[in-house]
Amino acid sequence: MSVFLVHGFRWPRQSLRIHIILNNIDDAAPEYMMSRRSTQAMNENLCHLYPQTMAKLPSLRFIEPYDPTDETLAATTQPYCFVADLVEKSEAYIDVTTMMNKGVKAAQWDALADLRDHVAPGETIGWFAIHNGDEERVKNAREGREEADGSISEVCGFQLTSFSQQKPDSSAKSQSTKKLSGKLKNLMKK
Repeated sequence: MSVFLVHGFRWPRQSLRIHIILNNIDDAAPEYMMSRRSTQAMNENLCHLYPQTMAKLPSLRFIEPYDPTDETLAATTQPYCFVADLVEKSEAYIDVTTMMNKGVKAAQWDALADLRDHVAPGETIGWFAIHNGDEERVKNAREGREEADGSISEVCGFQLTSFSQQKPDSSAKSQSTKKLSGKLKNLMKK
């Protein structure tokens, strides 16, 4: 069982799903943003959309609560994904005072606030303790699951793990996806 102390903000899952669909982020799984593939895809997208902001957030991570013992339907999704610029993971305990006293540089705080204003307006930036009982979700992993090939690629000036599976050609976007994107954009305007 891991507990993460994070500095960041909550990204409501509904808004996260809409962002992924509207930006056609094929490799991001809205219900499993902690995976390396989802993190890389989302960071690449955010770097494309907000390059100056993301240059100040080189360690941006997505942390989610998860309880592998909860097998109810409600456990398949959580209302928020936490977007964090500082993360401290512990299996036993975290010295919260020491972590919080390290503080956040003003430029980093401003960049996080700017990102929050773009993707989750109205959410509060703060410190959160998040329980995640199985970061890799090994319990639910299926056999033959593709693993990272370990190579490194540059994304917005910082290193992220790349994956062996090639991204589908975005020009092959289906007509139904275009219609759905249009409907979602109209919903966002309301």
